[in-house]
Amino acid sequence: MTYVVLISGAGSGIGAATAMRFAAAGSTVVLLGRRVEALKETAVQCHERAVILPCDVTDPVAVRAAVAHVEFRYGHIDVLVSAAGTNLPARTVPELTAASWQMMLDANLTGAFHLMTACAQLVRNARGVVIAIGSTSVPRPSALGGAAYNAAKSGLSAFVRTMAQEEAAHGVRMTMLQPGEVDTPLIDKRPAPVSAERRATMLQSDDVALTIQFIASLPARAHIPEMILTPSANPFV
Repeated sequence: MTYVVLISGAGSGIGAATAMRFAAAGSTVVLLGRRVEALKETAVQCHERAVILPCDVTDPVAVRAAVAHVEFRYGHIDVLVSAAGTNLPARTVPELTAASWQMMLDANLTGAFHLMTACAQLVRNARGVVIAIGSTSVPRPSALGGAAYNAAKSGLSAFVRTMAQEEAAHGVRMTMLQPGEVDTPLIDKRPAPVSAERRATMLQSDDVALTIQFIASLPARAHIPEMILTPSANPFV
């Protein structure tokens, strides 16, 4: 089945892999992200099924403008994937500043709020699916991810669960997907380098993309409110 799929954070990692999977299946993918060149690289892999809309999800005006373009062109969104997010090397509590704390909340929580609320009516029009990328740091917070990242992802989980209850009346299904360690560019932002051996045990972006595709393909009578996905070799991170 083909869809109109809007993906934030589509320039790399999970967002890019998700775009490629849906495009390969014949869907139209709308790519949101801050880095134009990265979006172009993803689009090339989508074989002319991609529309690029440079957009920083932390900017509500830019988000509304991008969504207005989607509304004009398609009139609905079948699948919305909120995959934009970041972390920072200086992540222990003593290292955090007011500015870095706010940046983490904006990128990982408030940006998703801007995106989901701006897209709400278009998703309703399709009785569509919303999938937000969280982390196993929500059910199992640890110092590995850092306090600001853990707090932002936990806030995102609470927001999605609440919005899901409201949107169910409109036929919209919302899922909080909580992956464990995934070998994405975020790993490069850890305080210490991660070995190739450790990366080889992690989930790959396409593993998460395949899961997203599965969730979106379920019949309307089926709903996964939350899913935890972990590496087989280390299911507790």
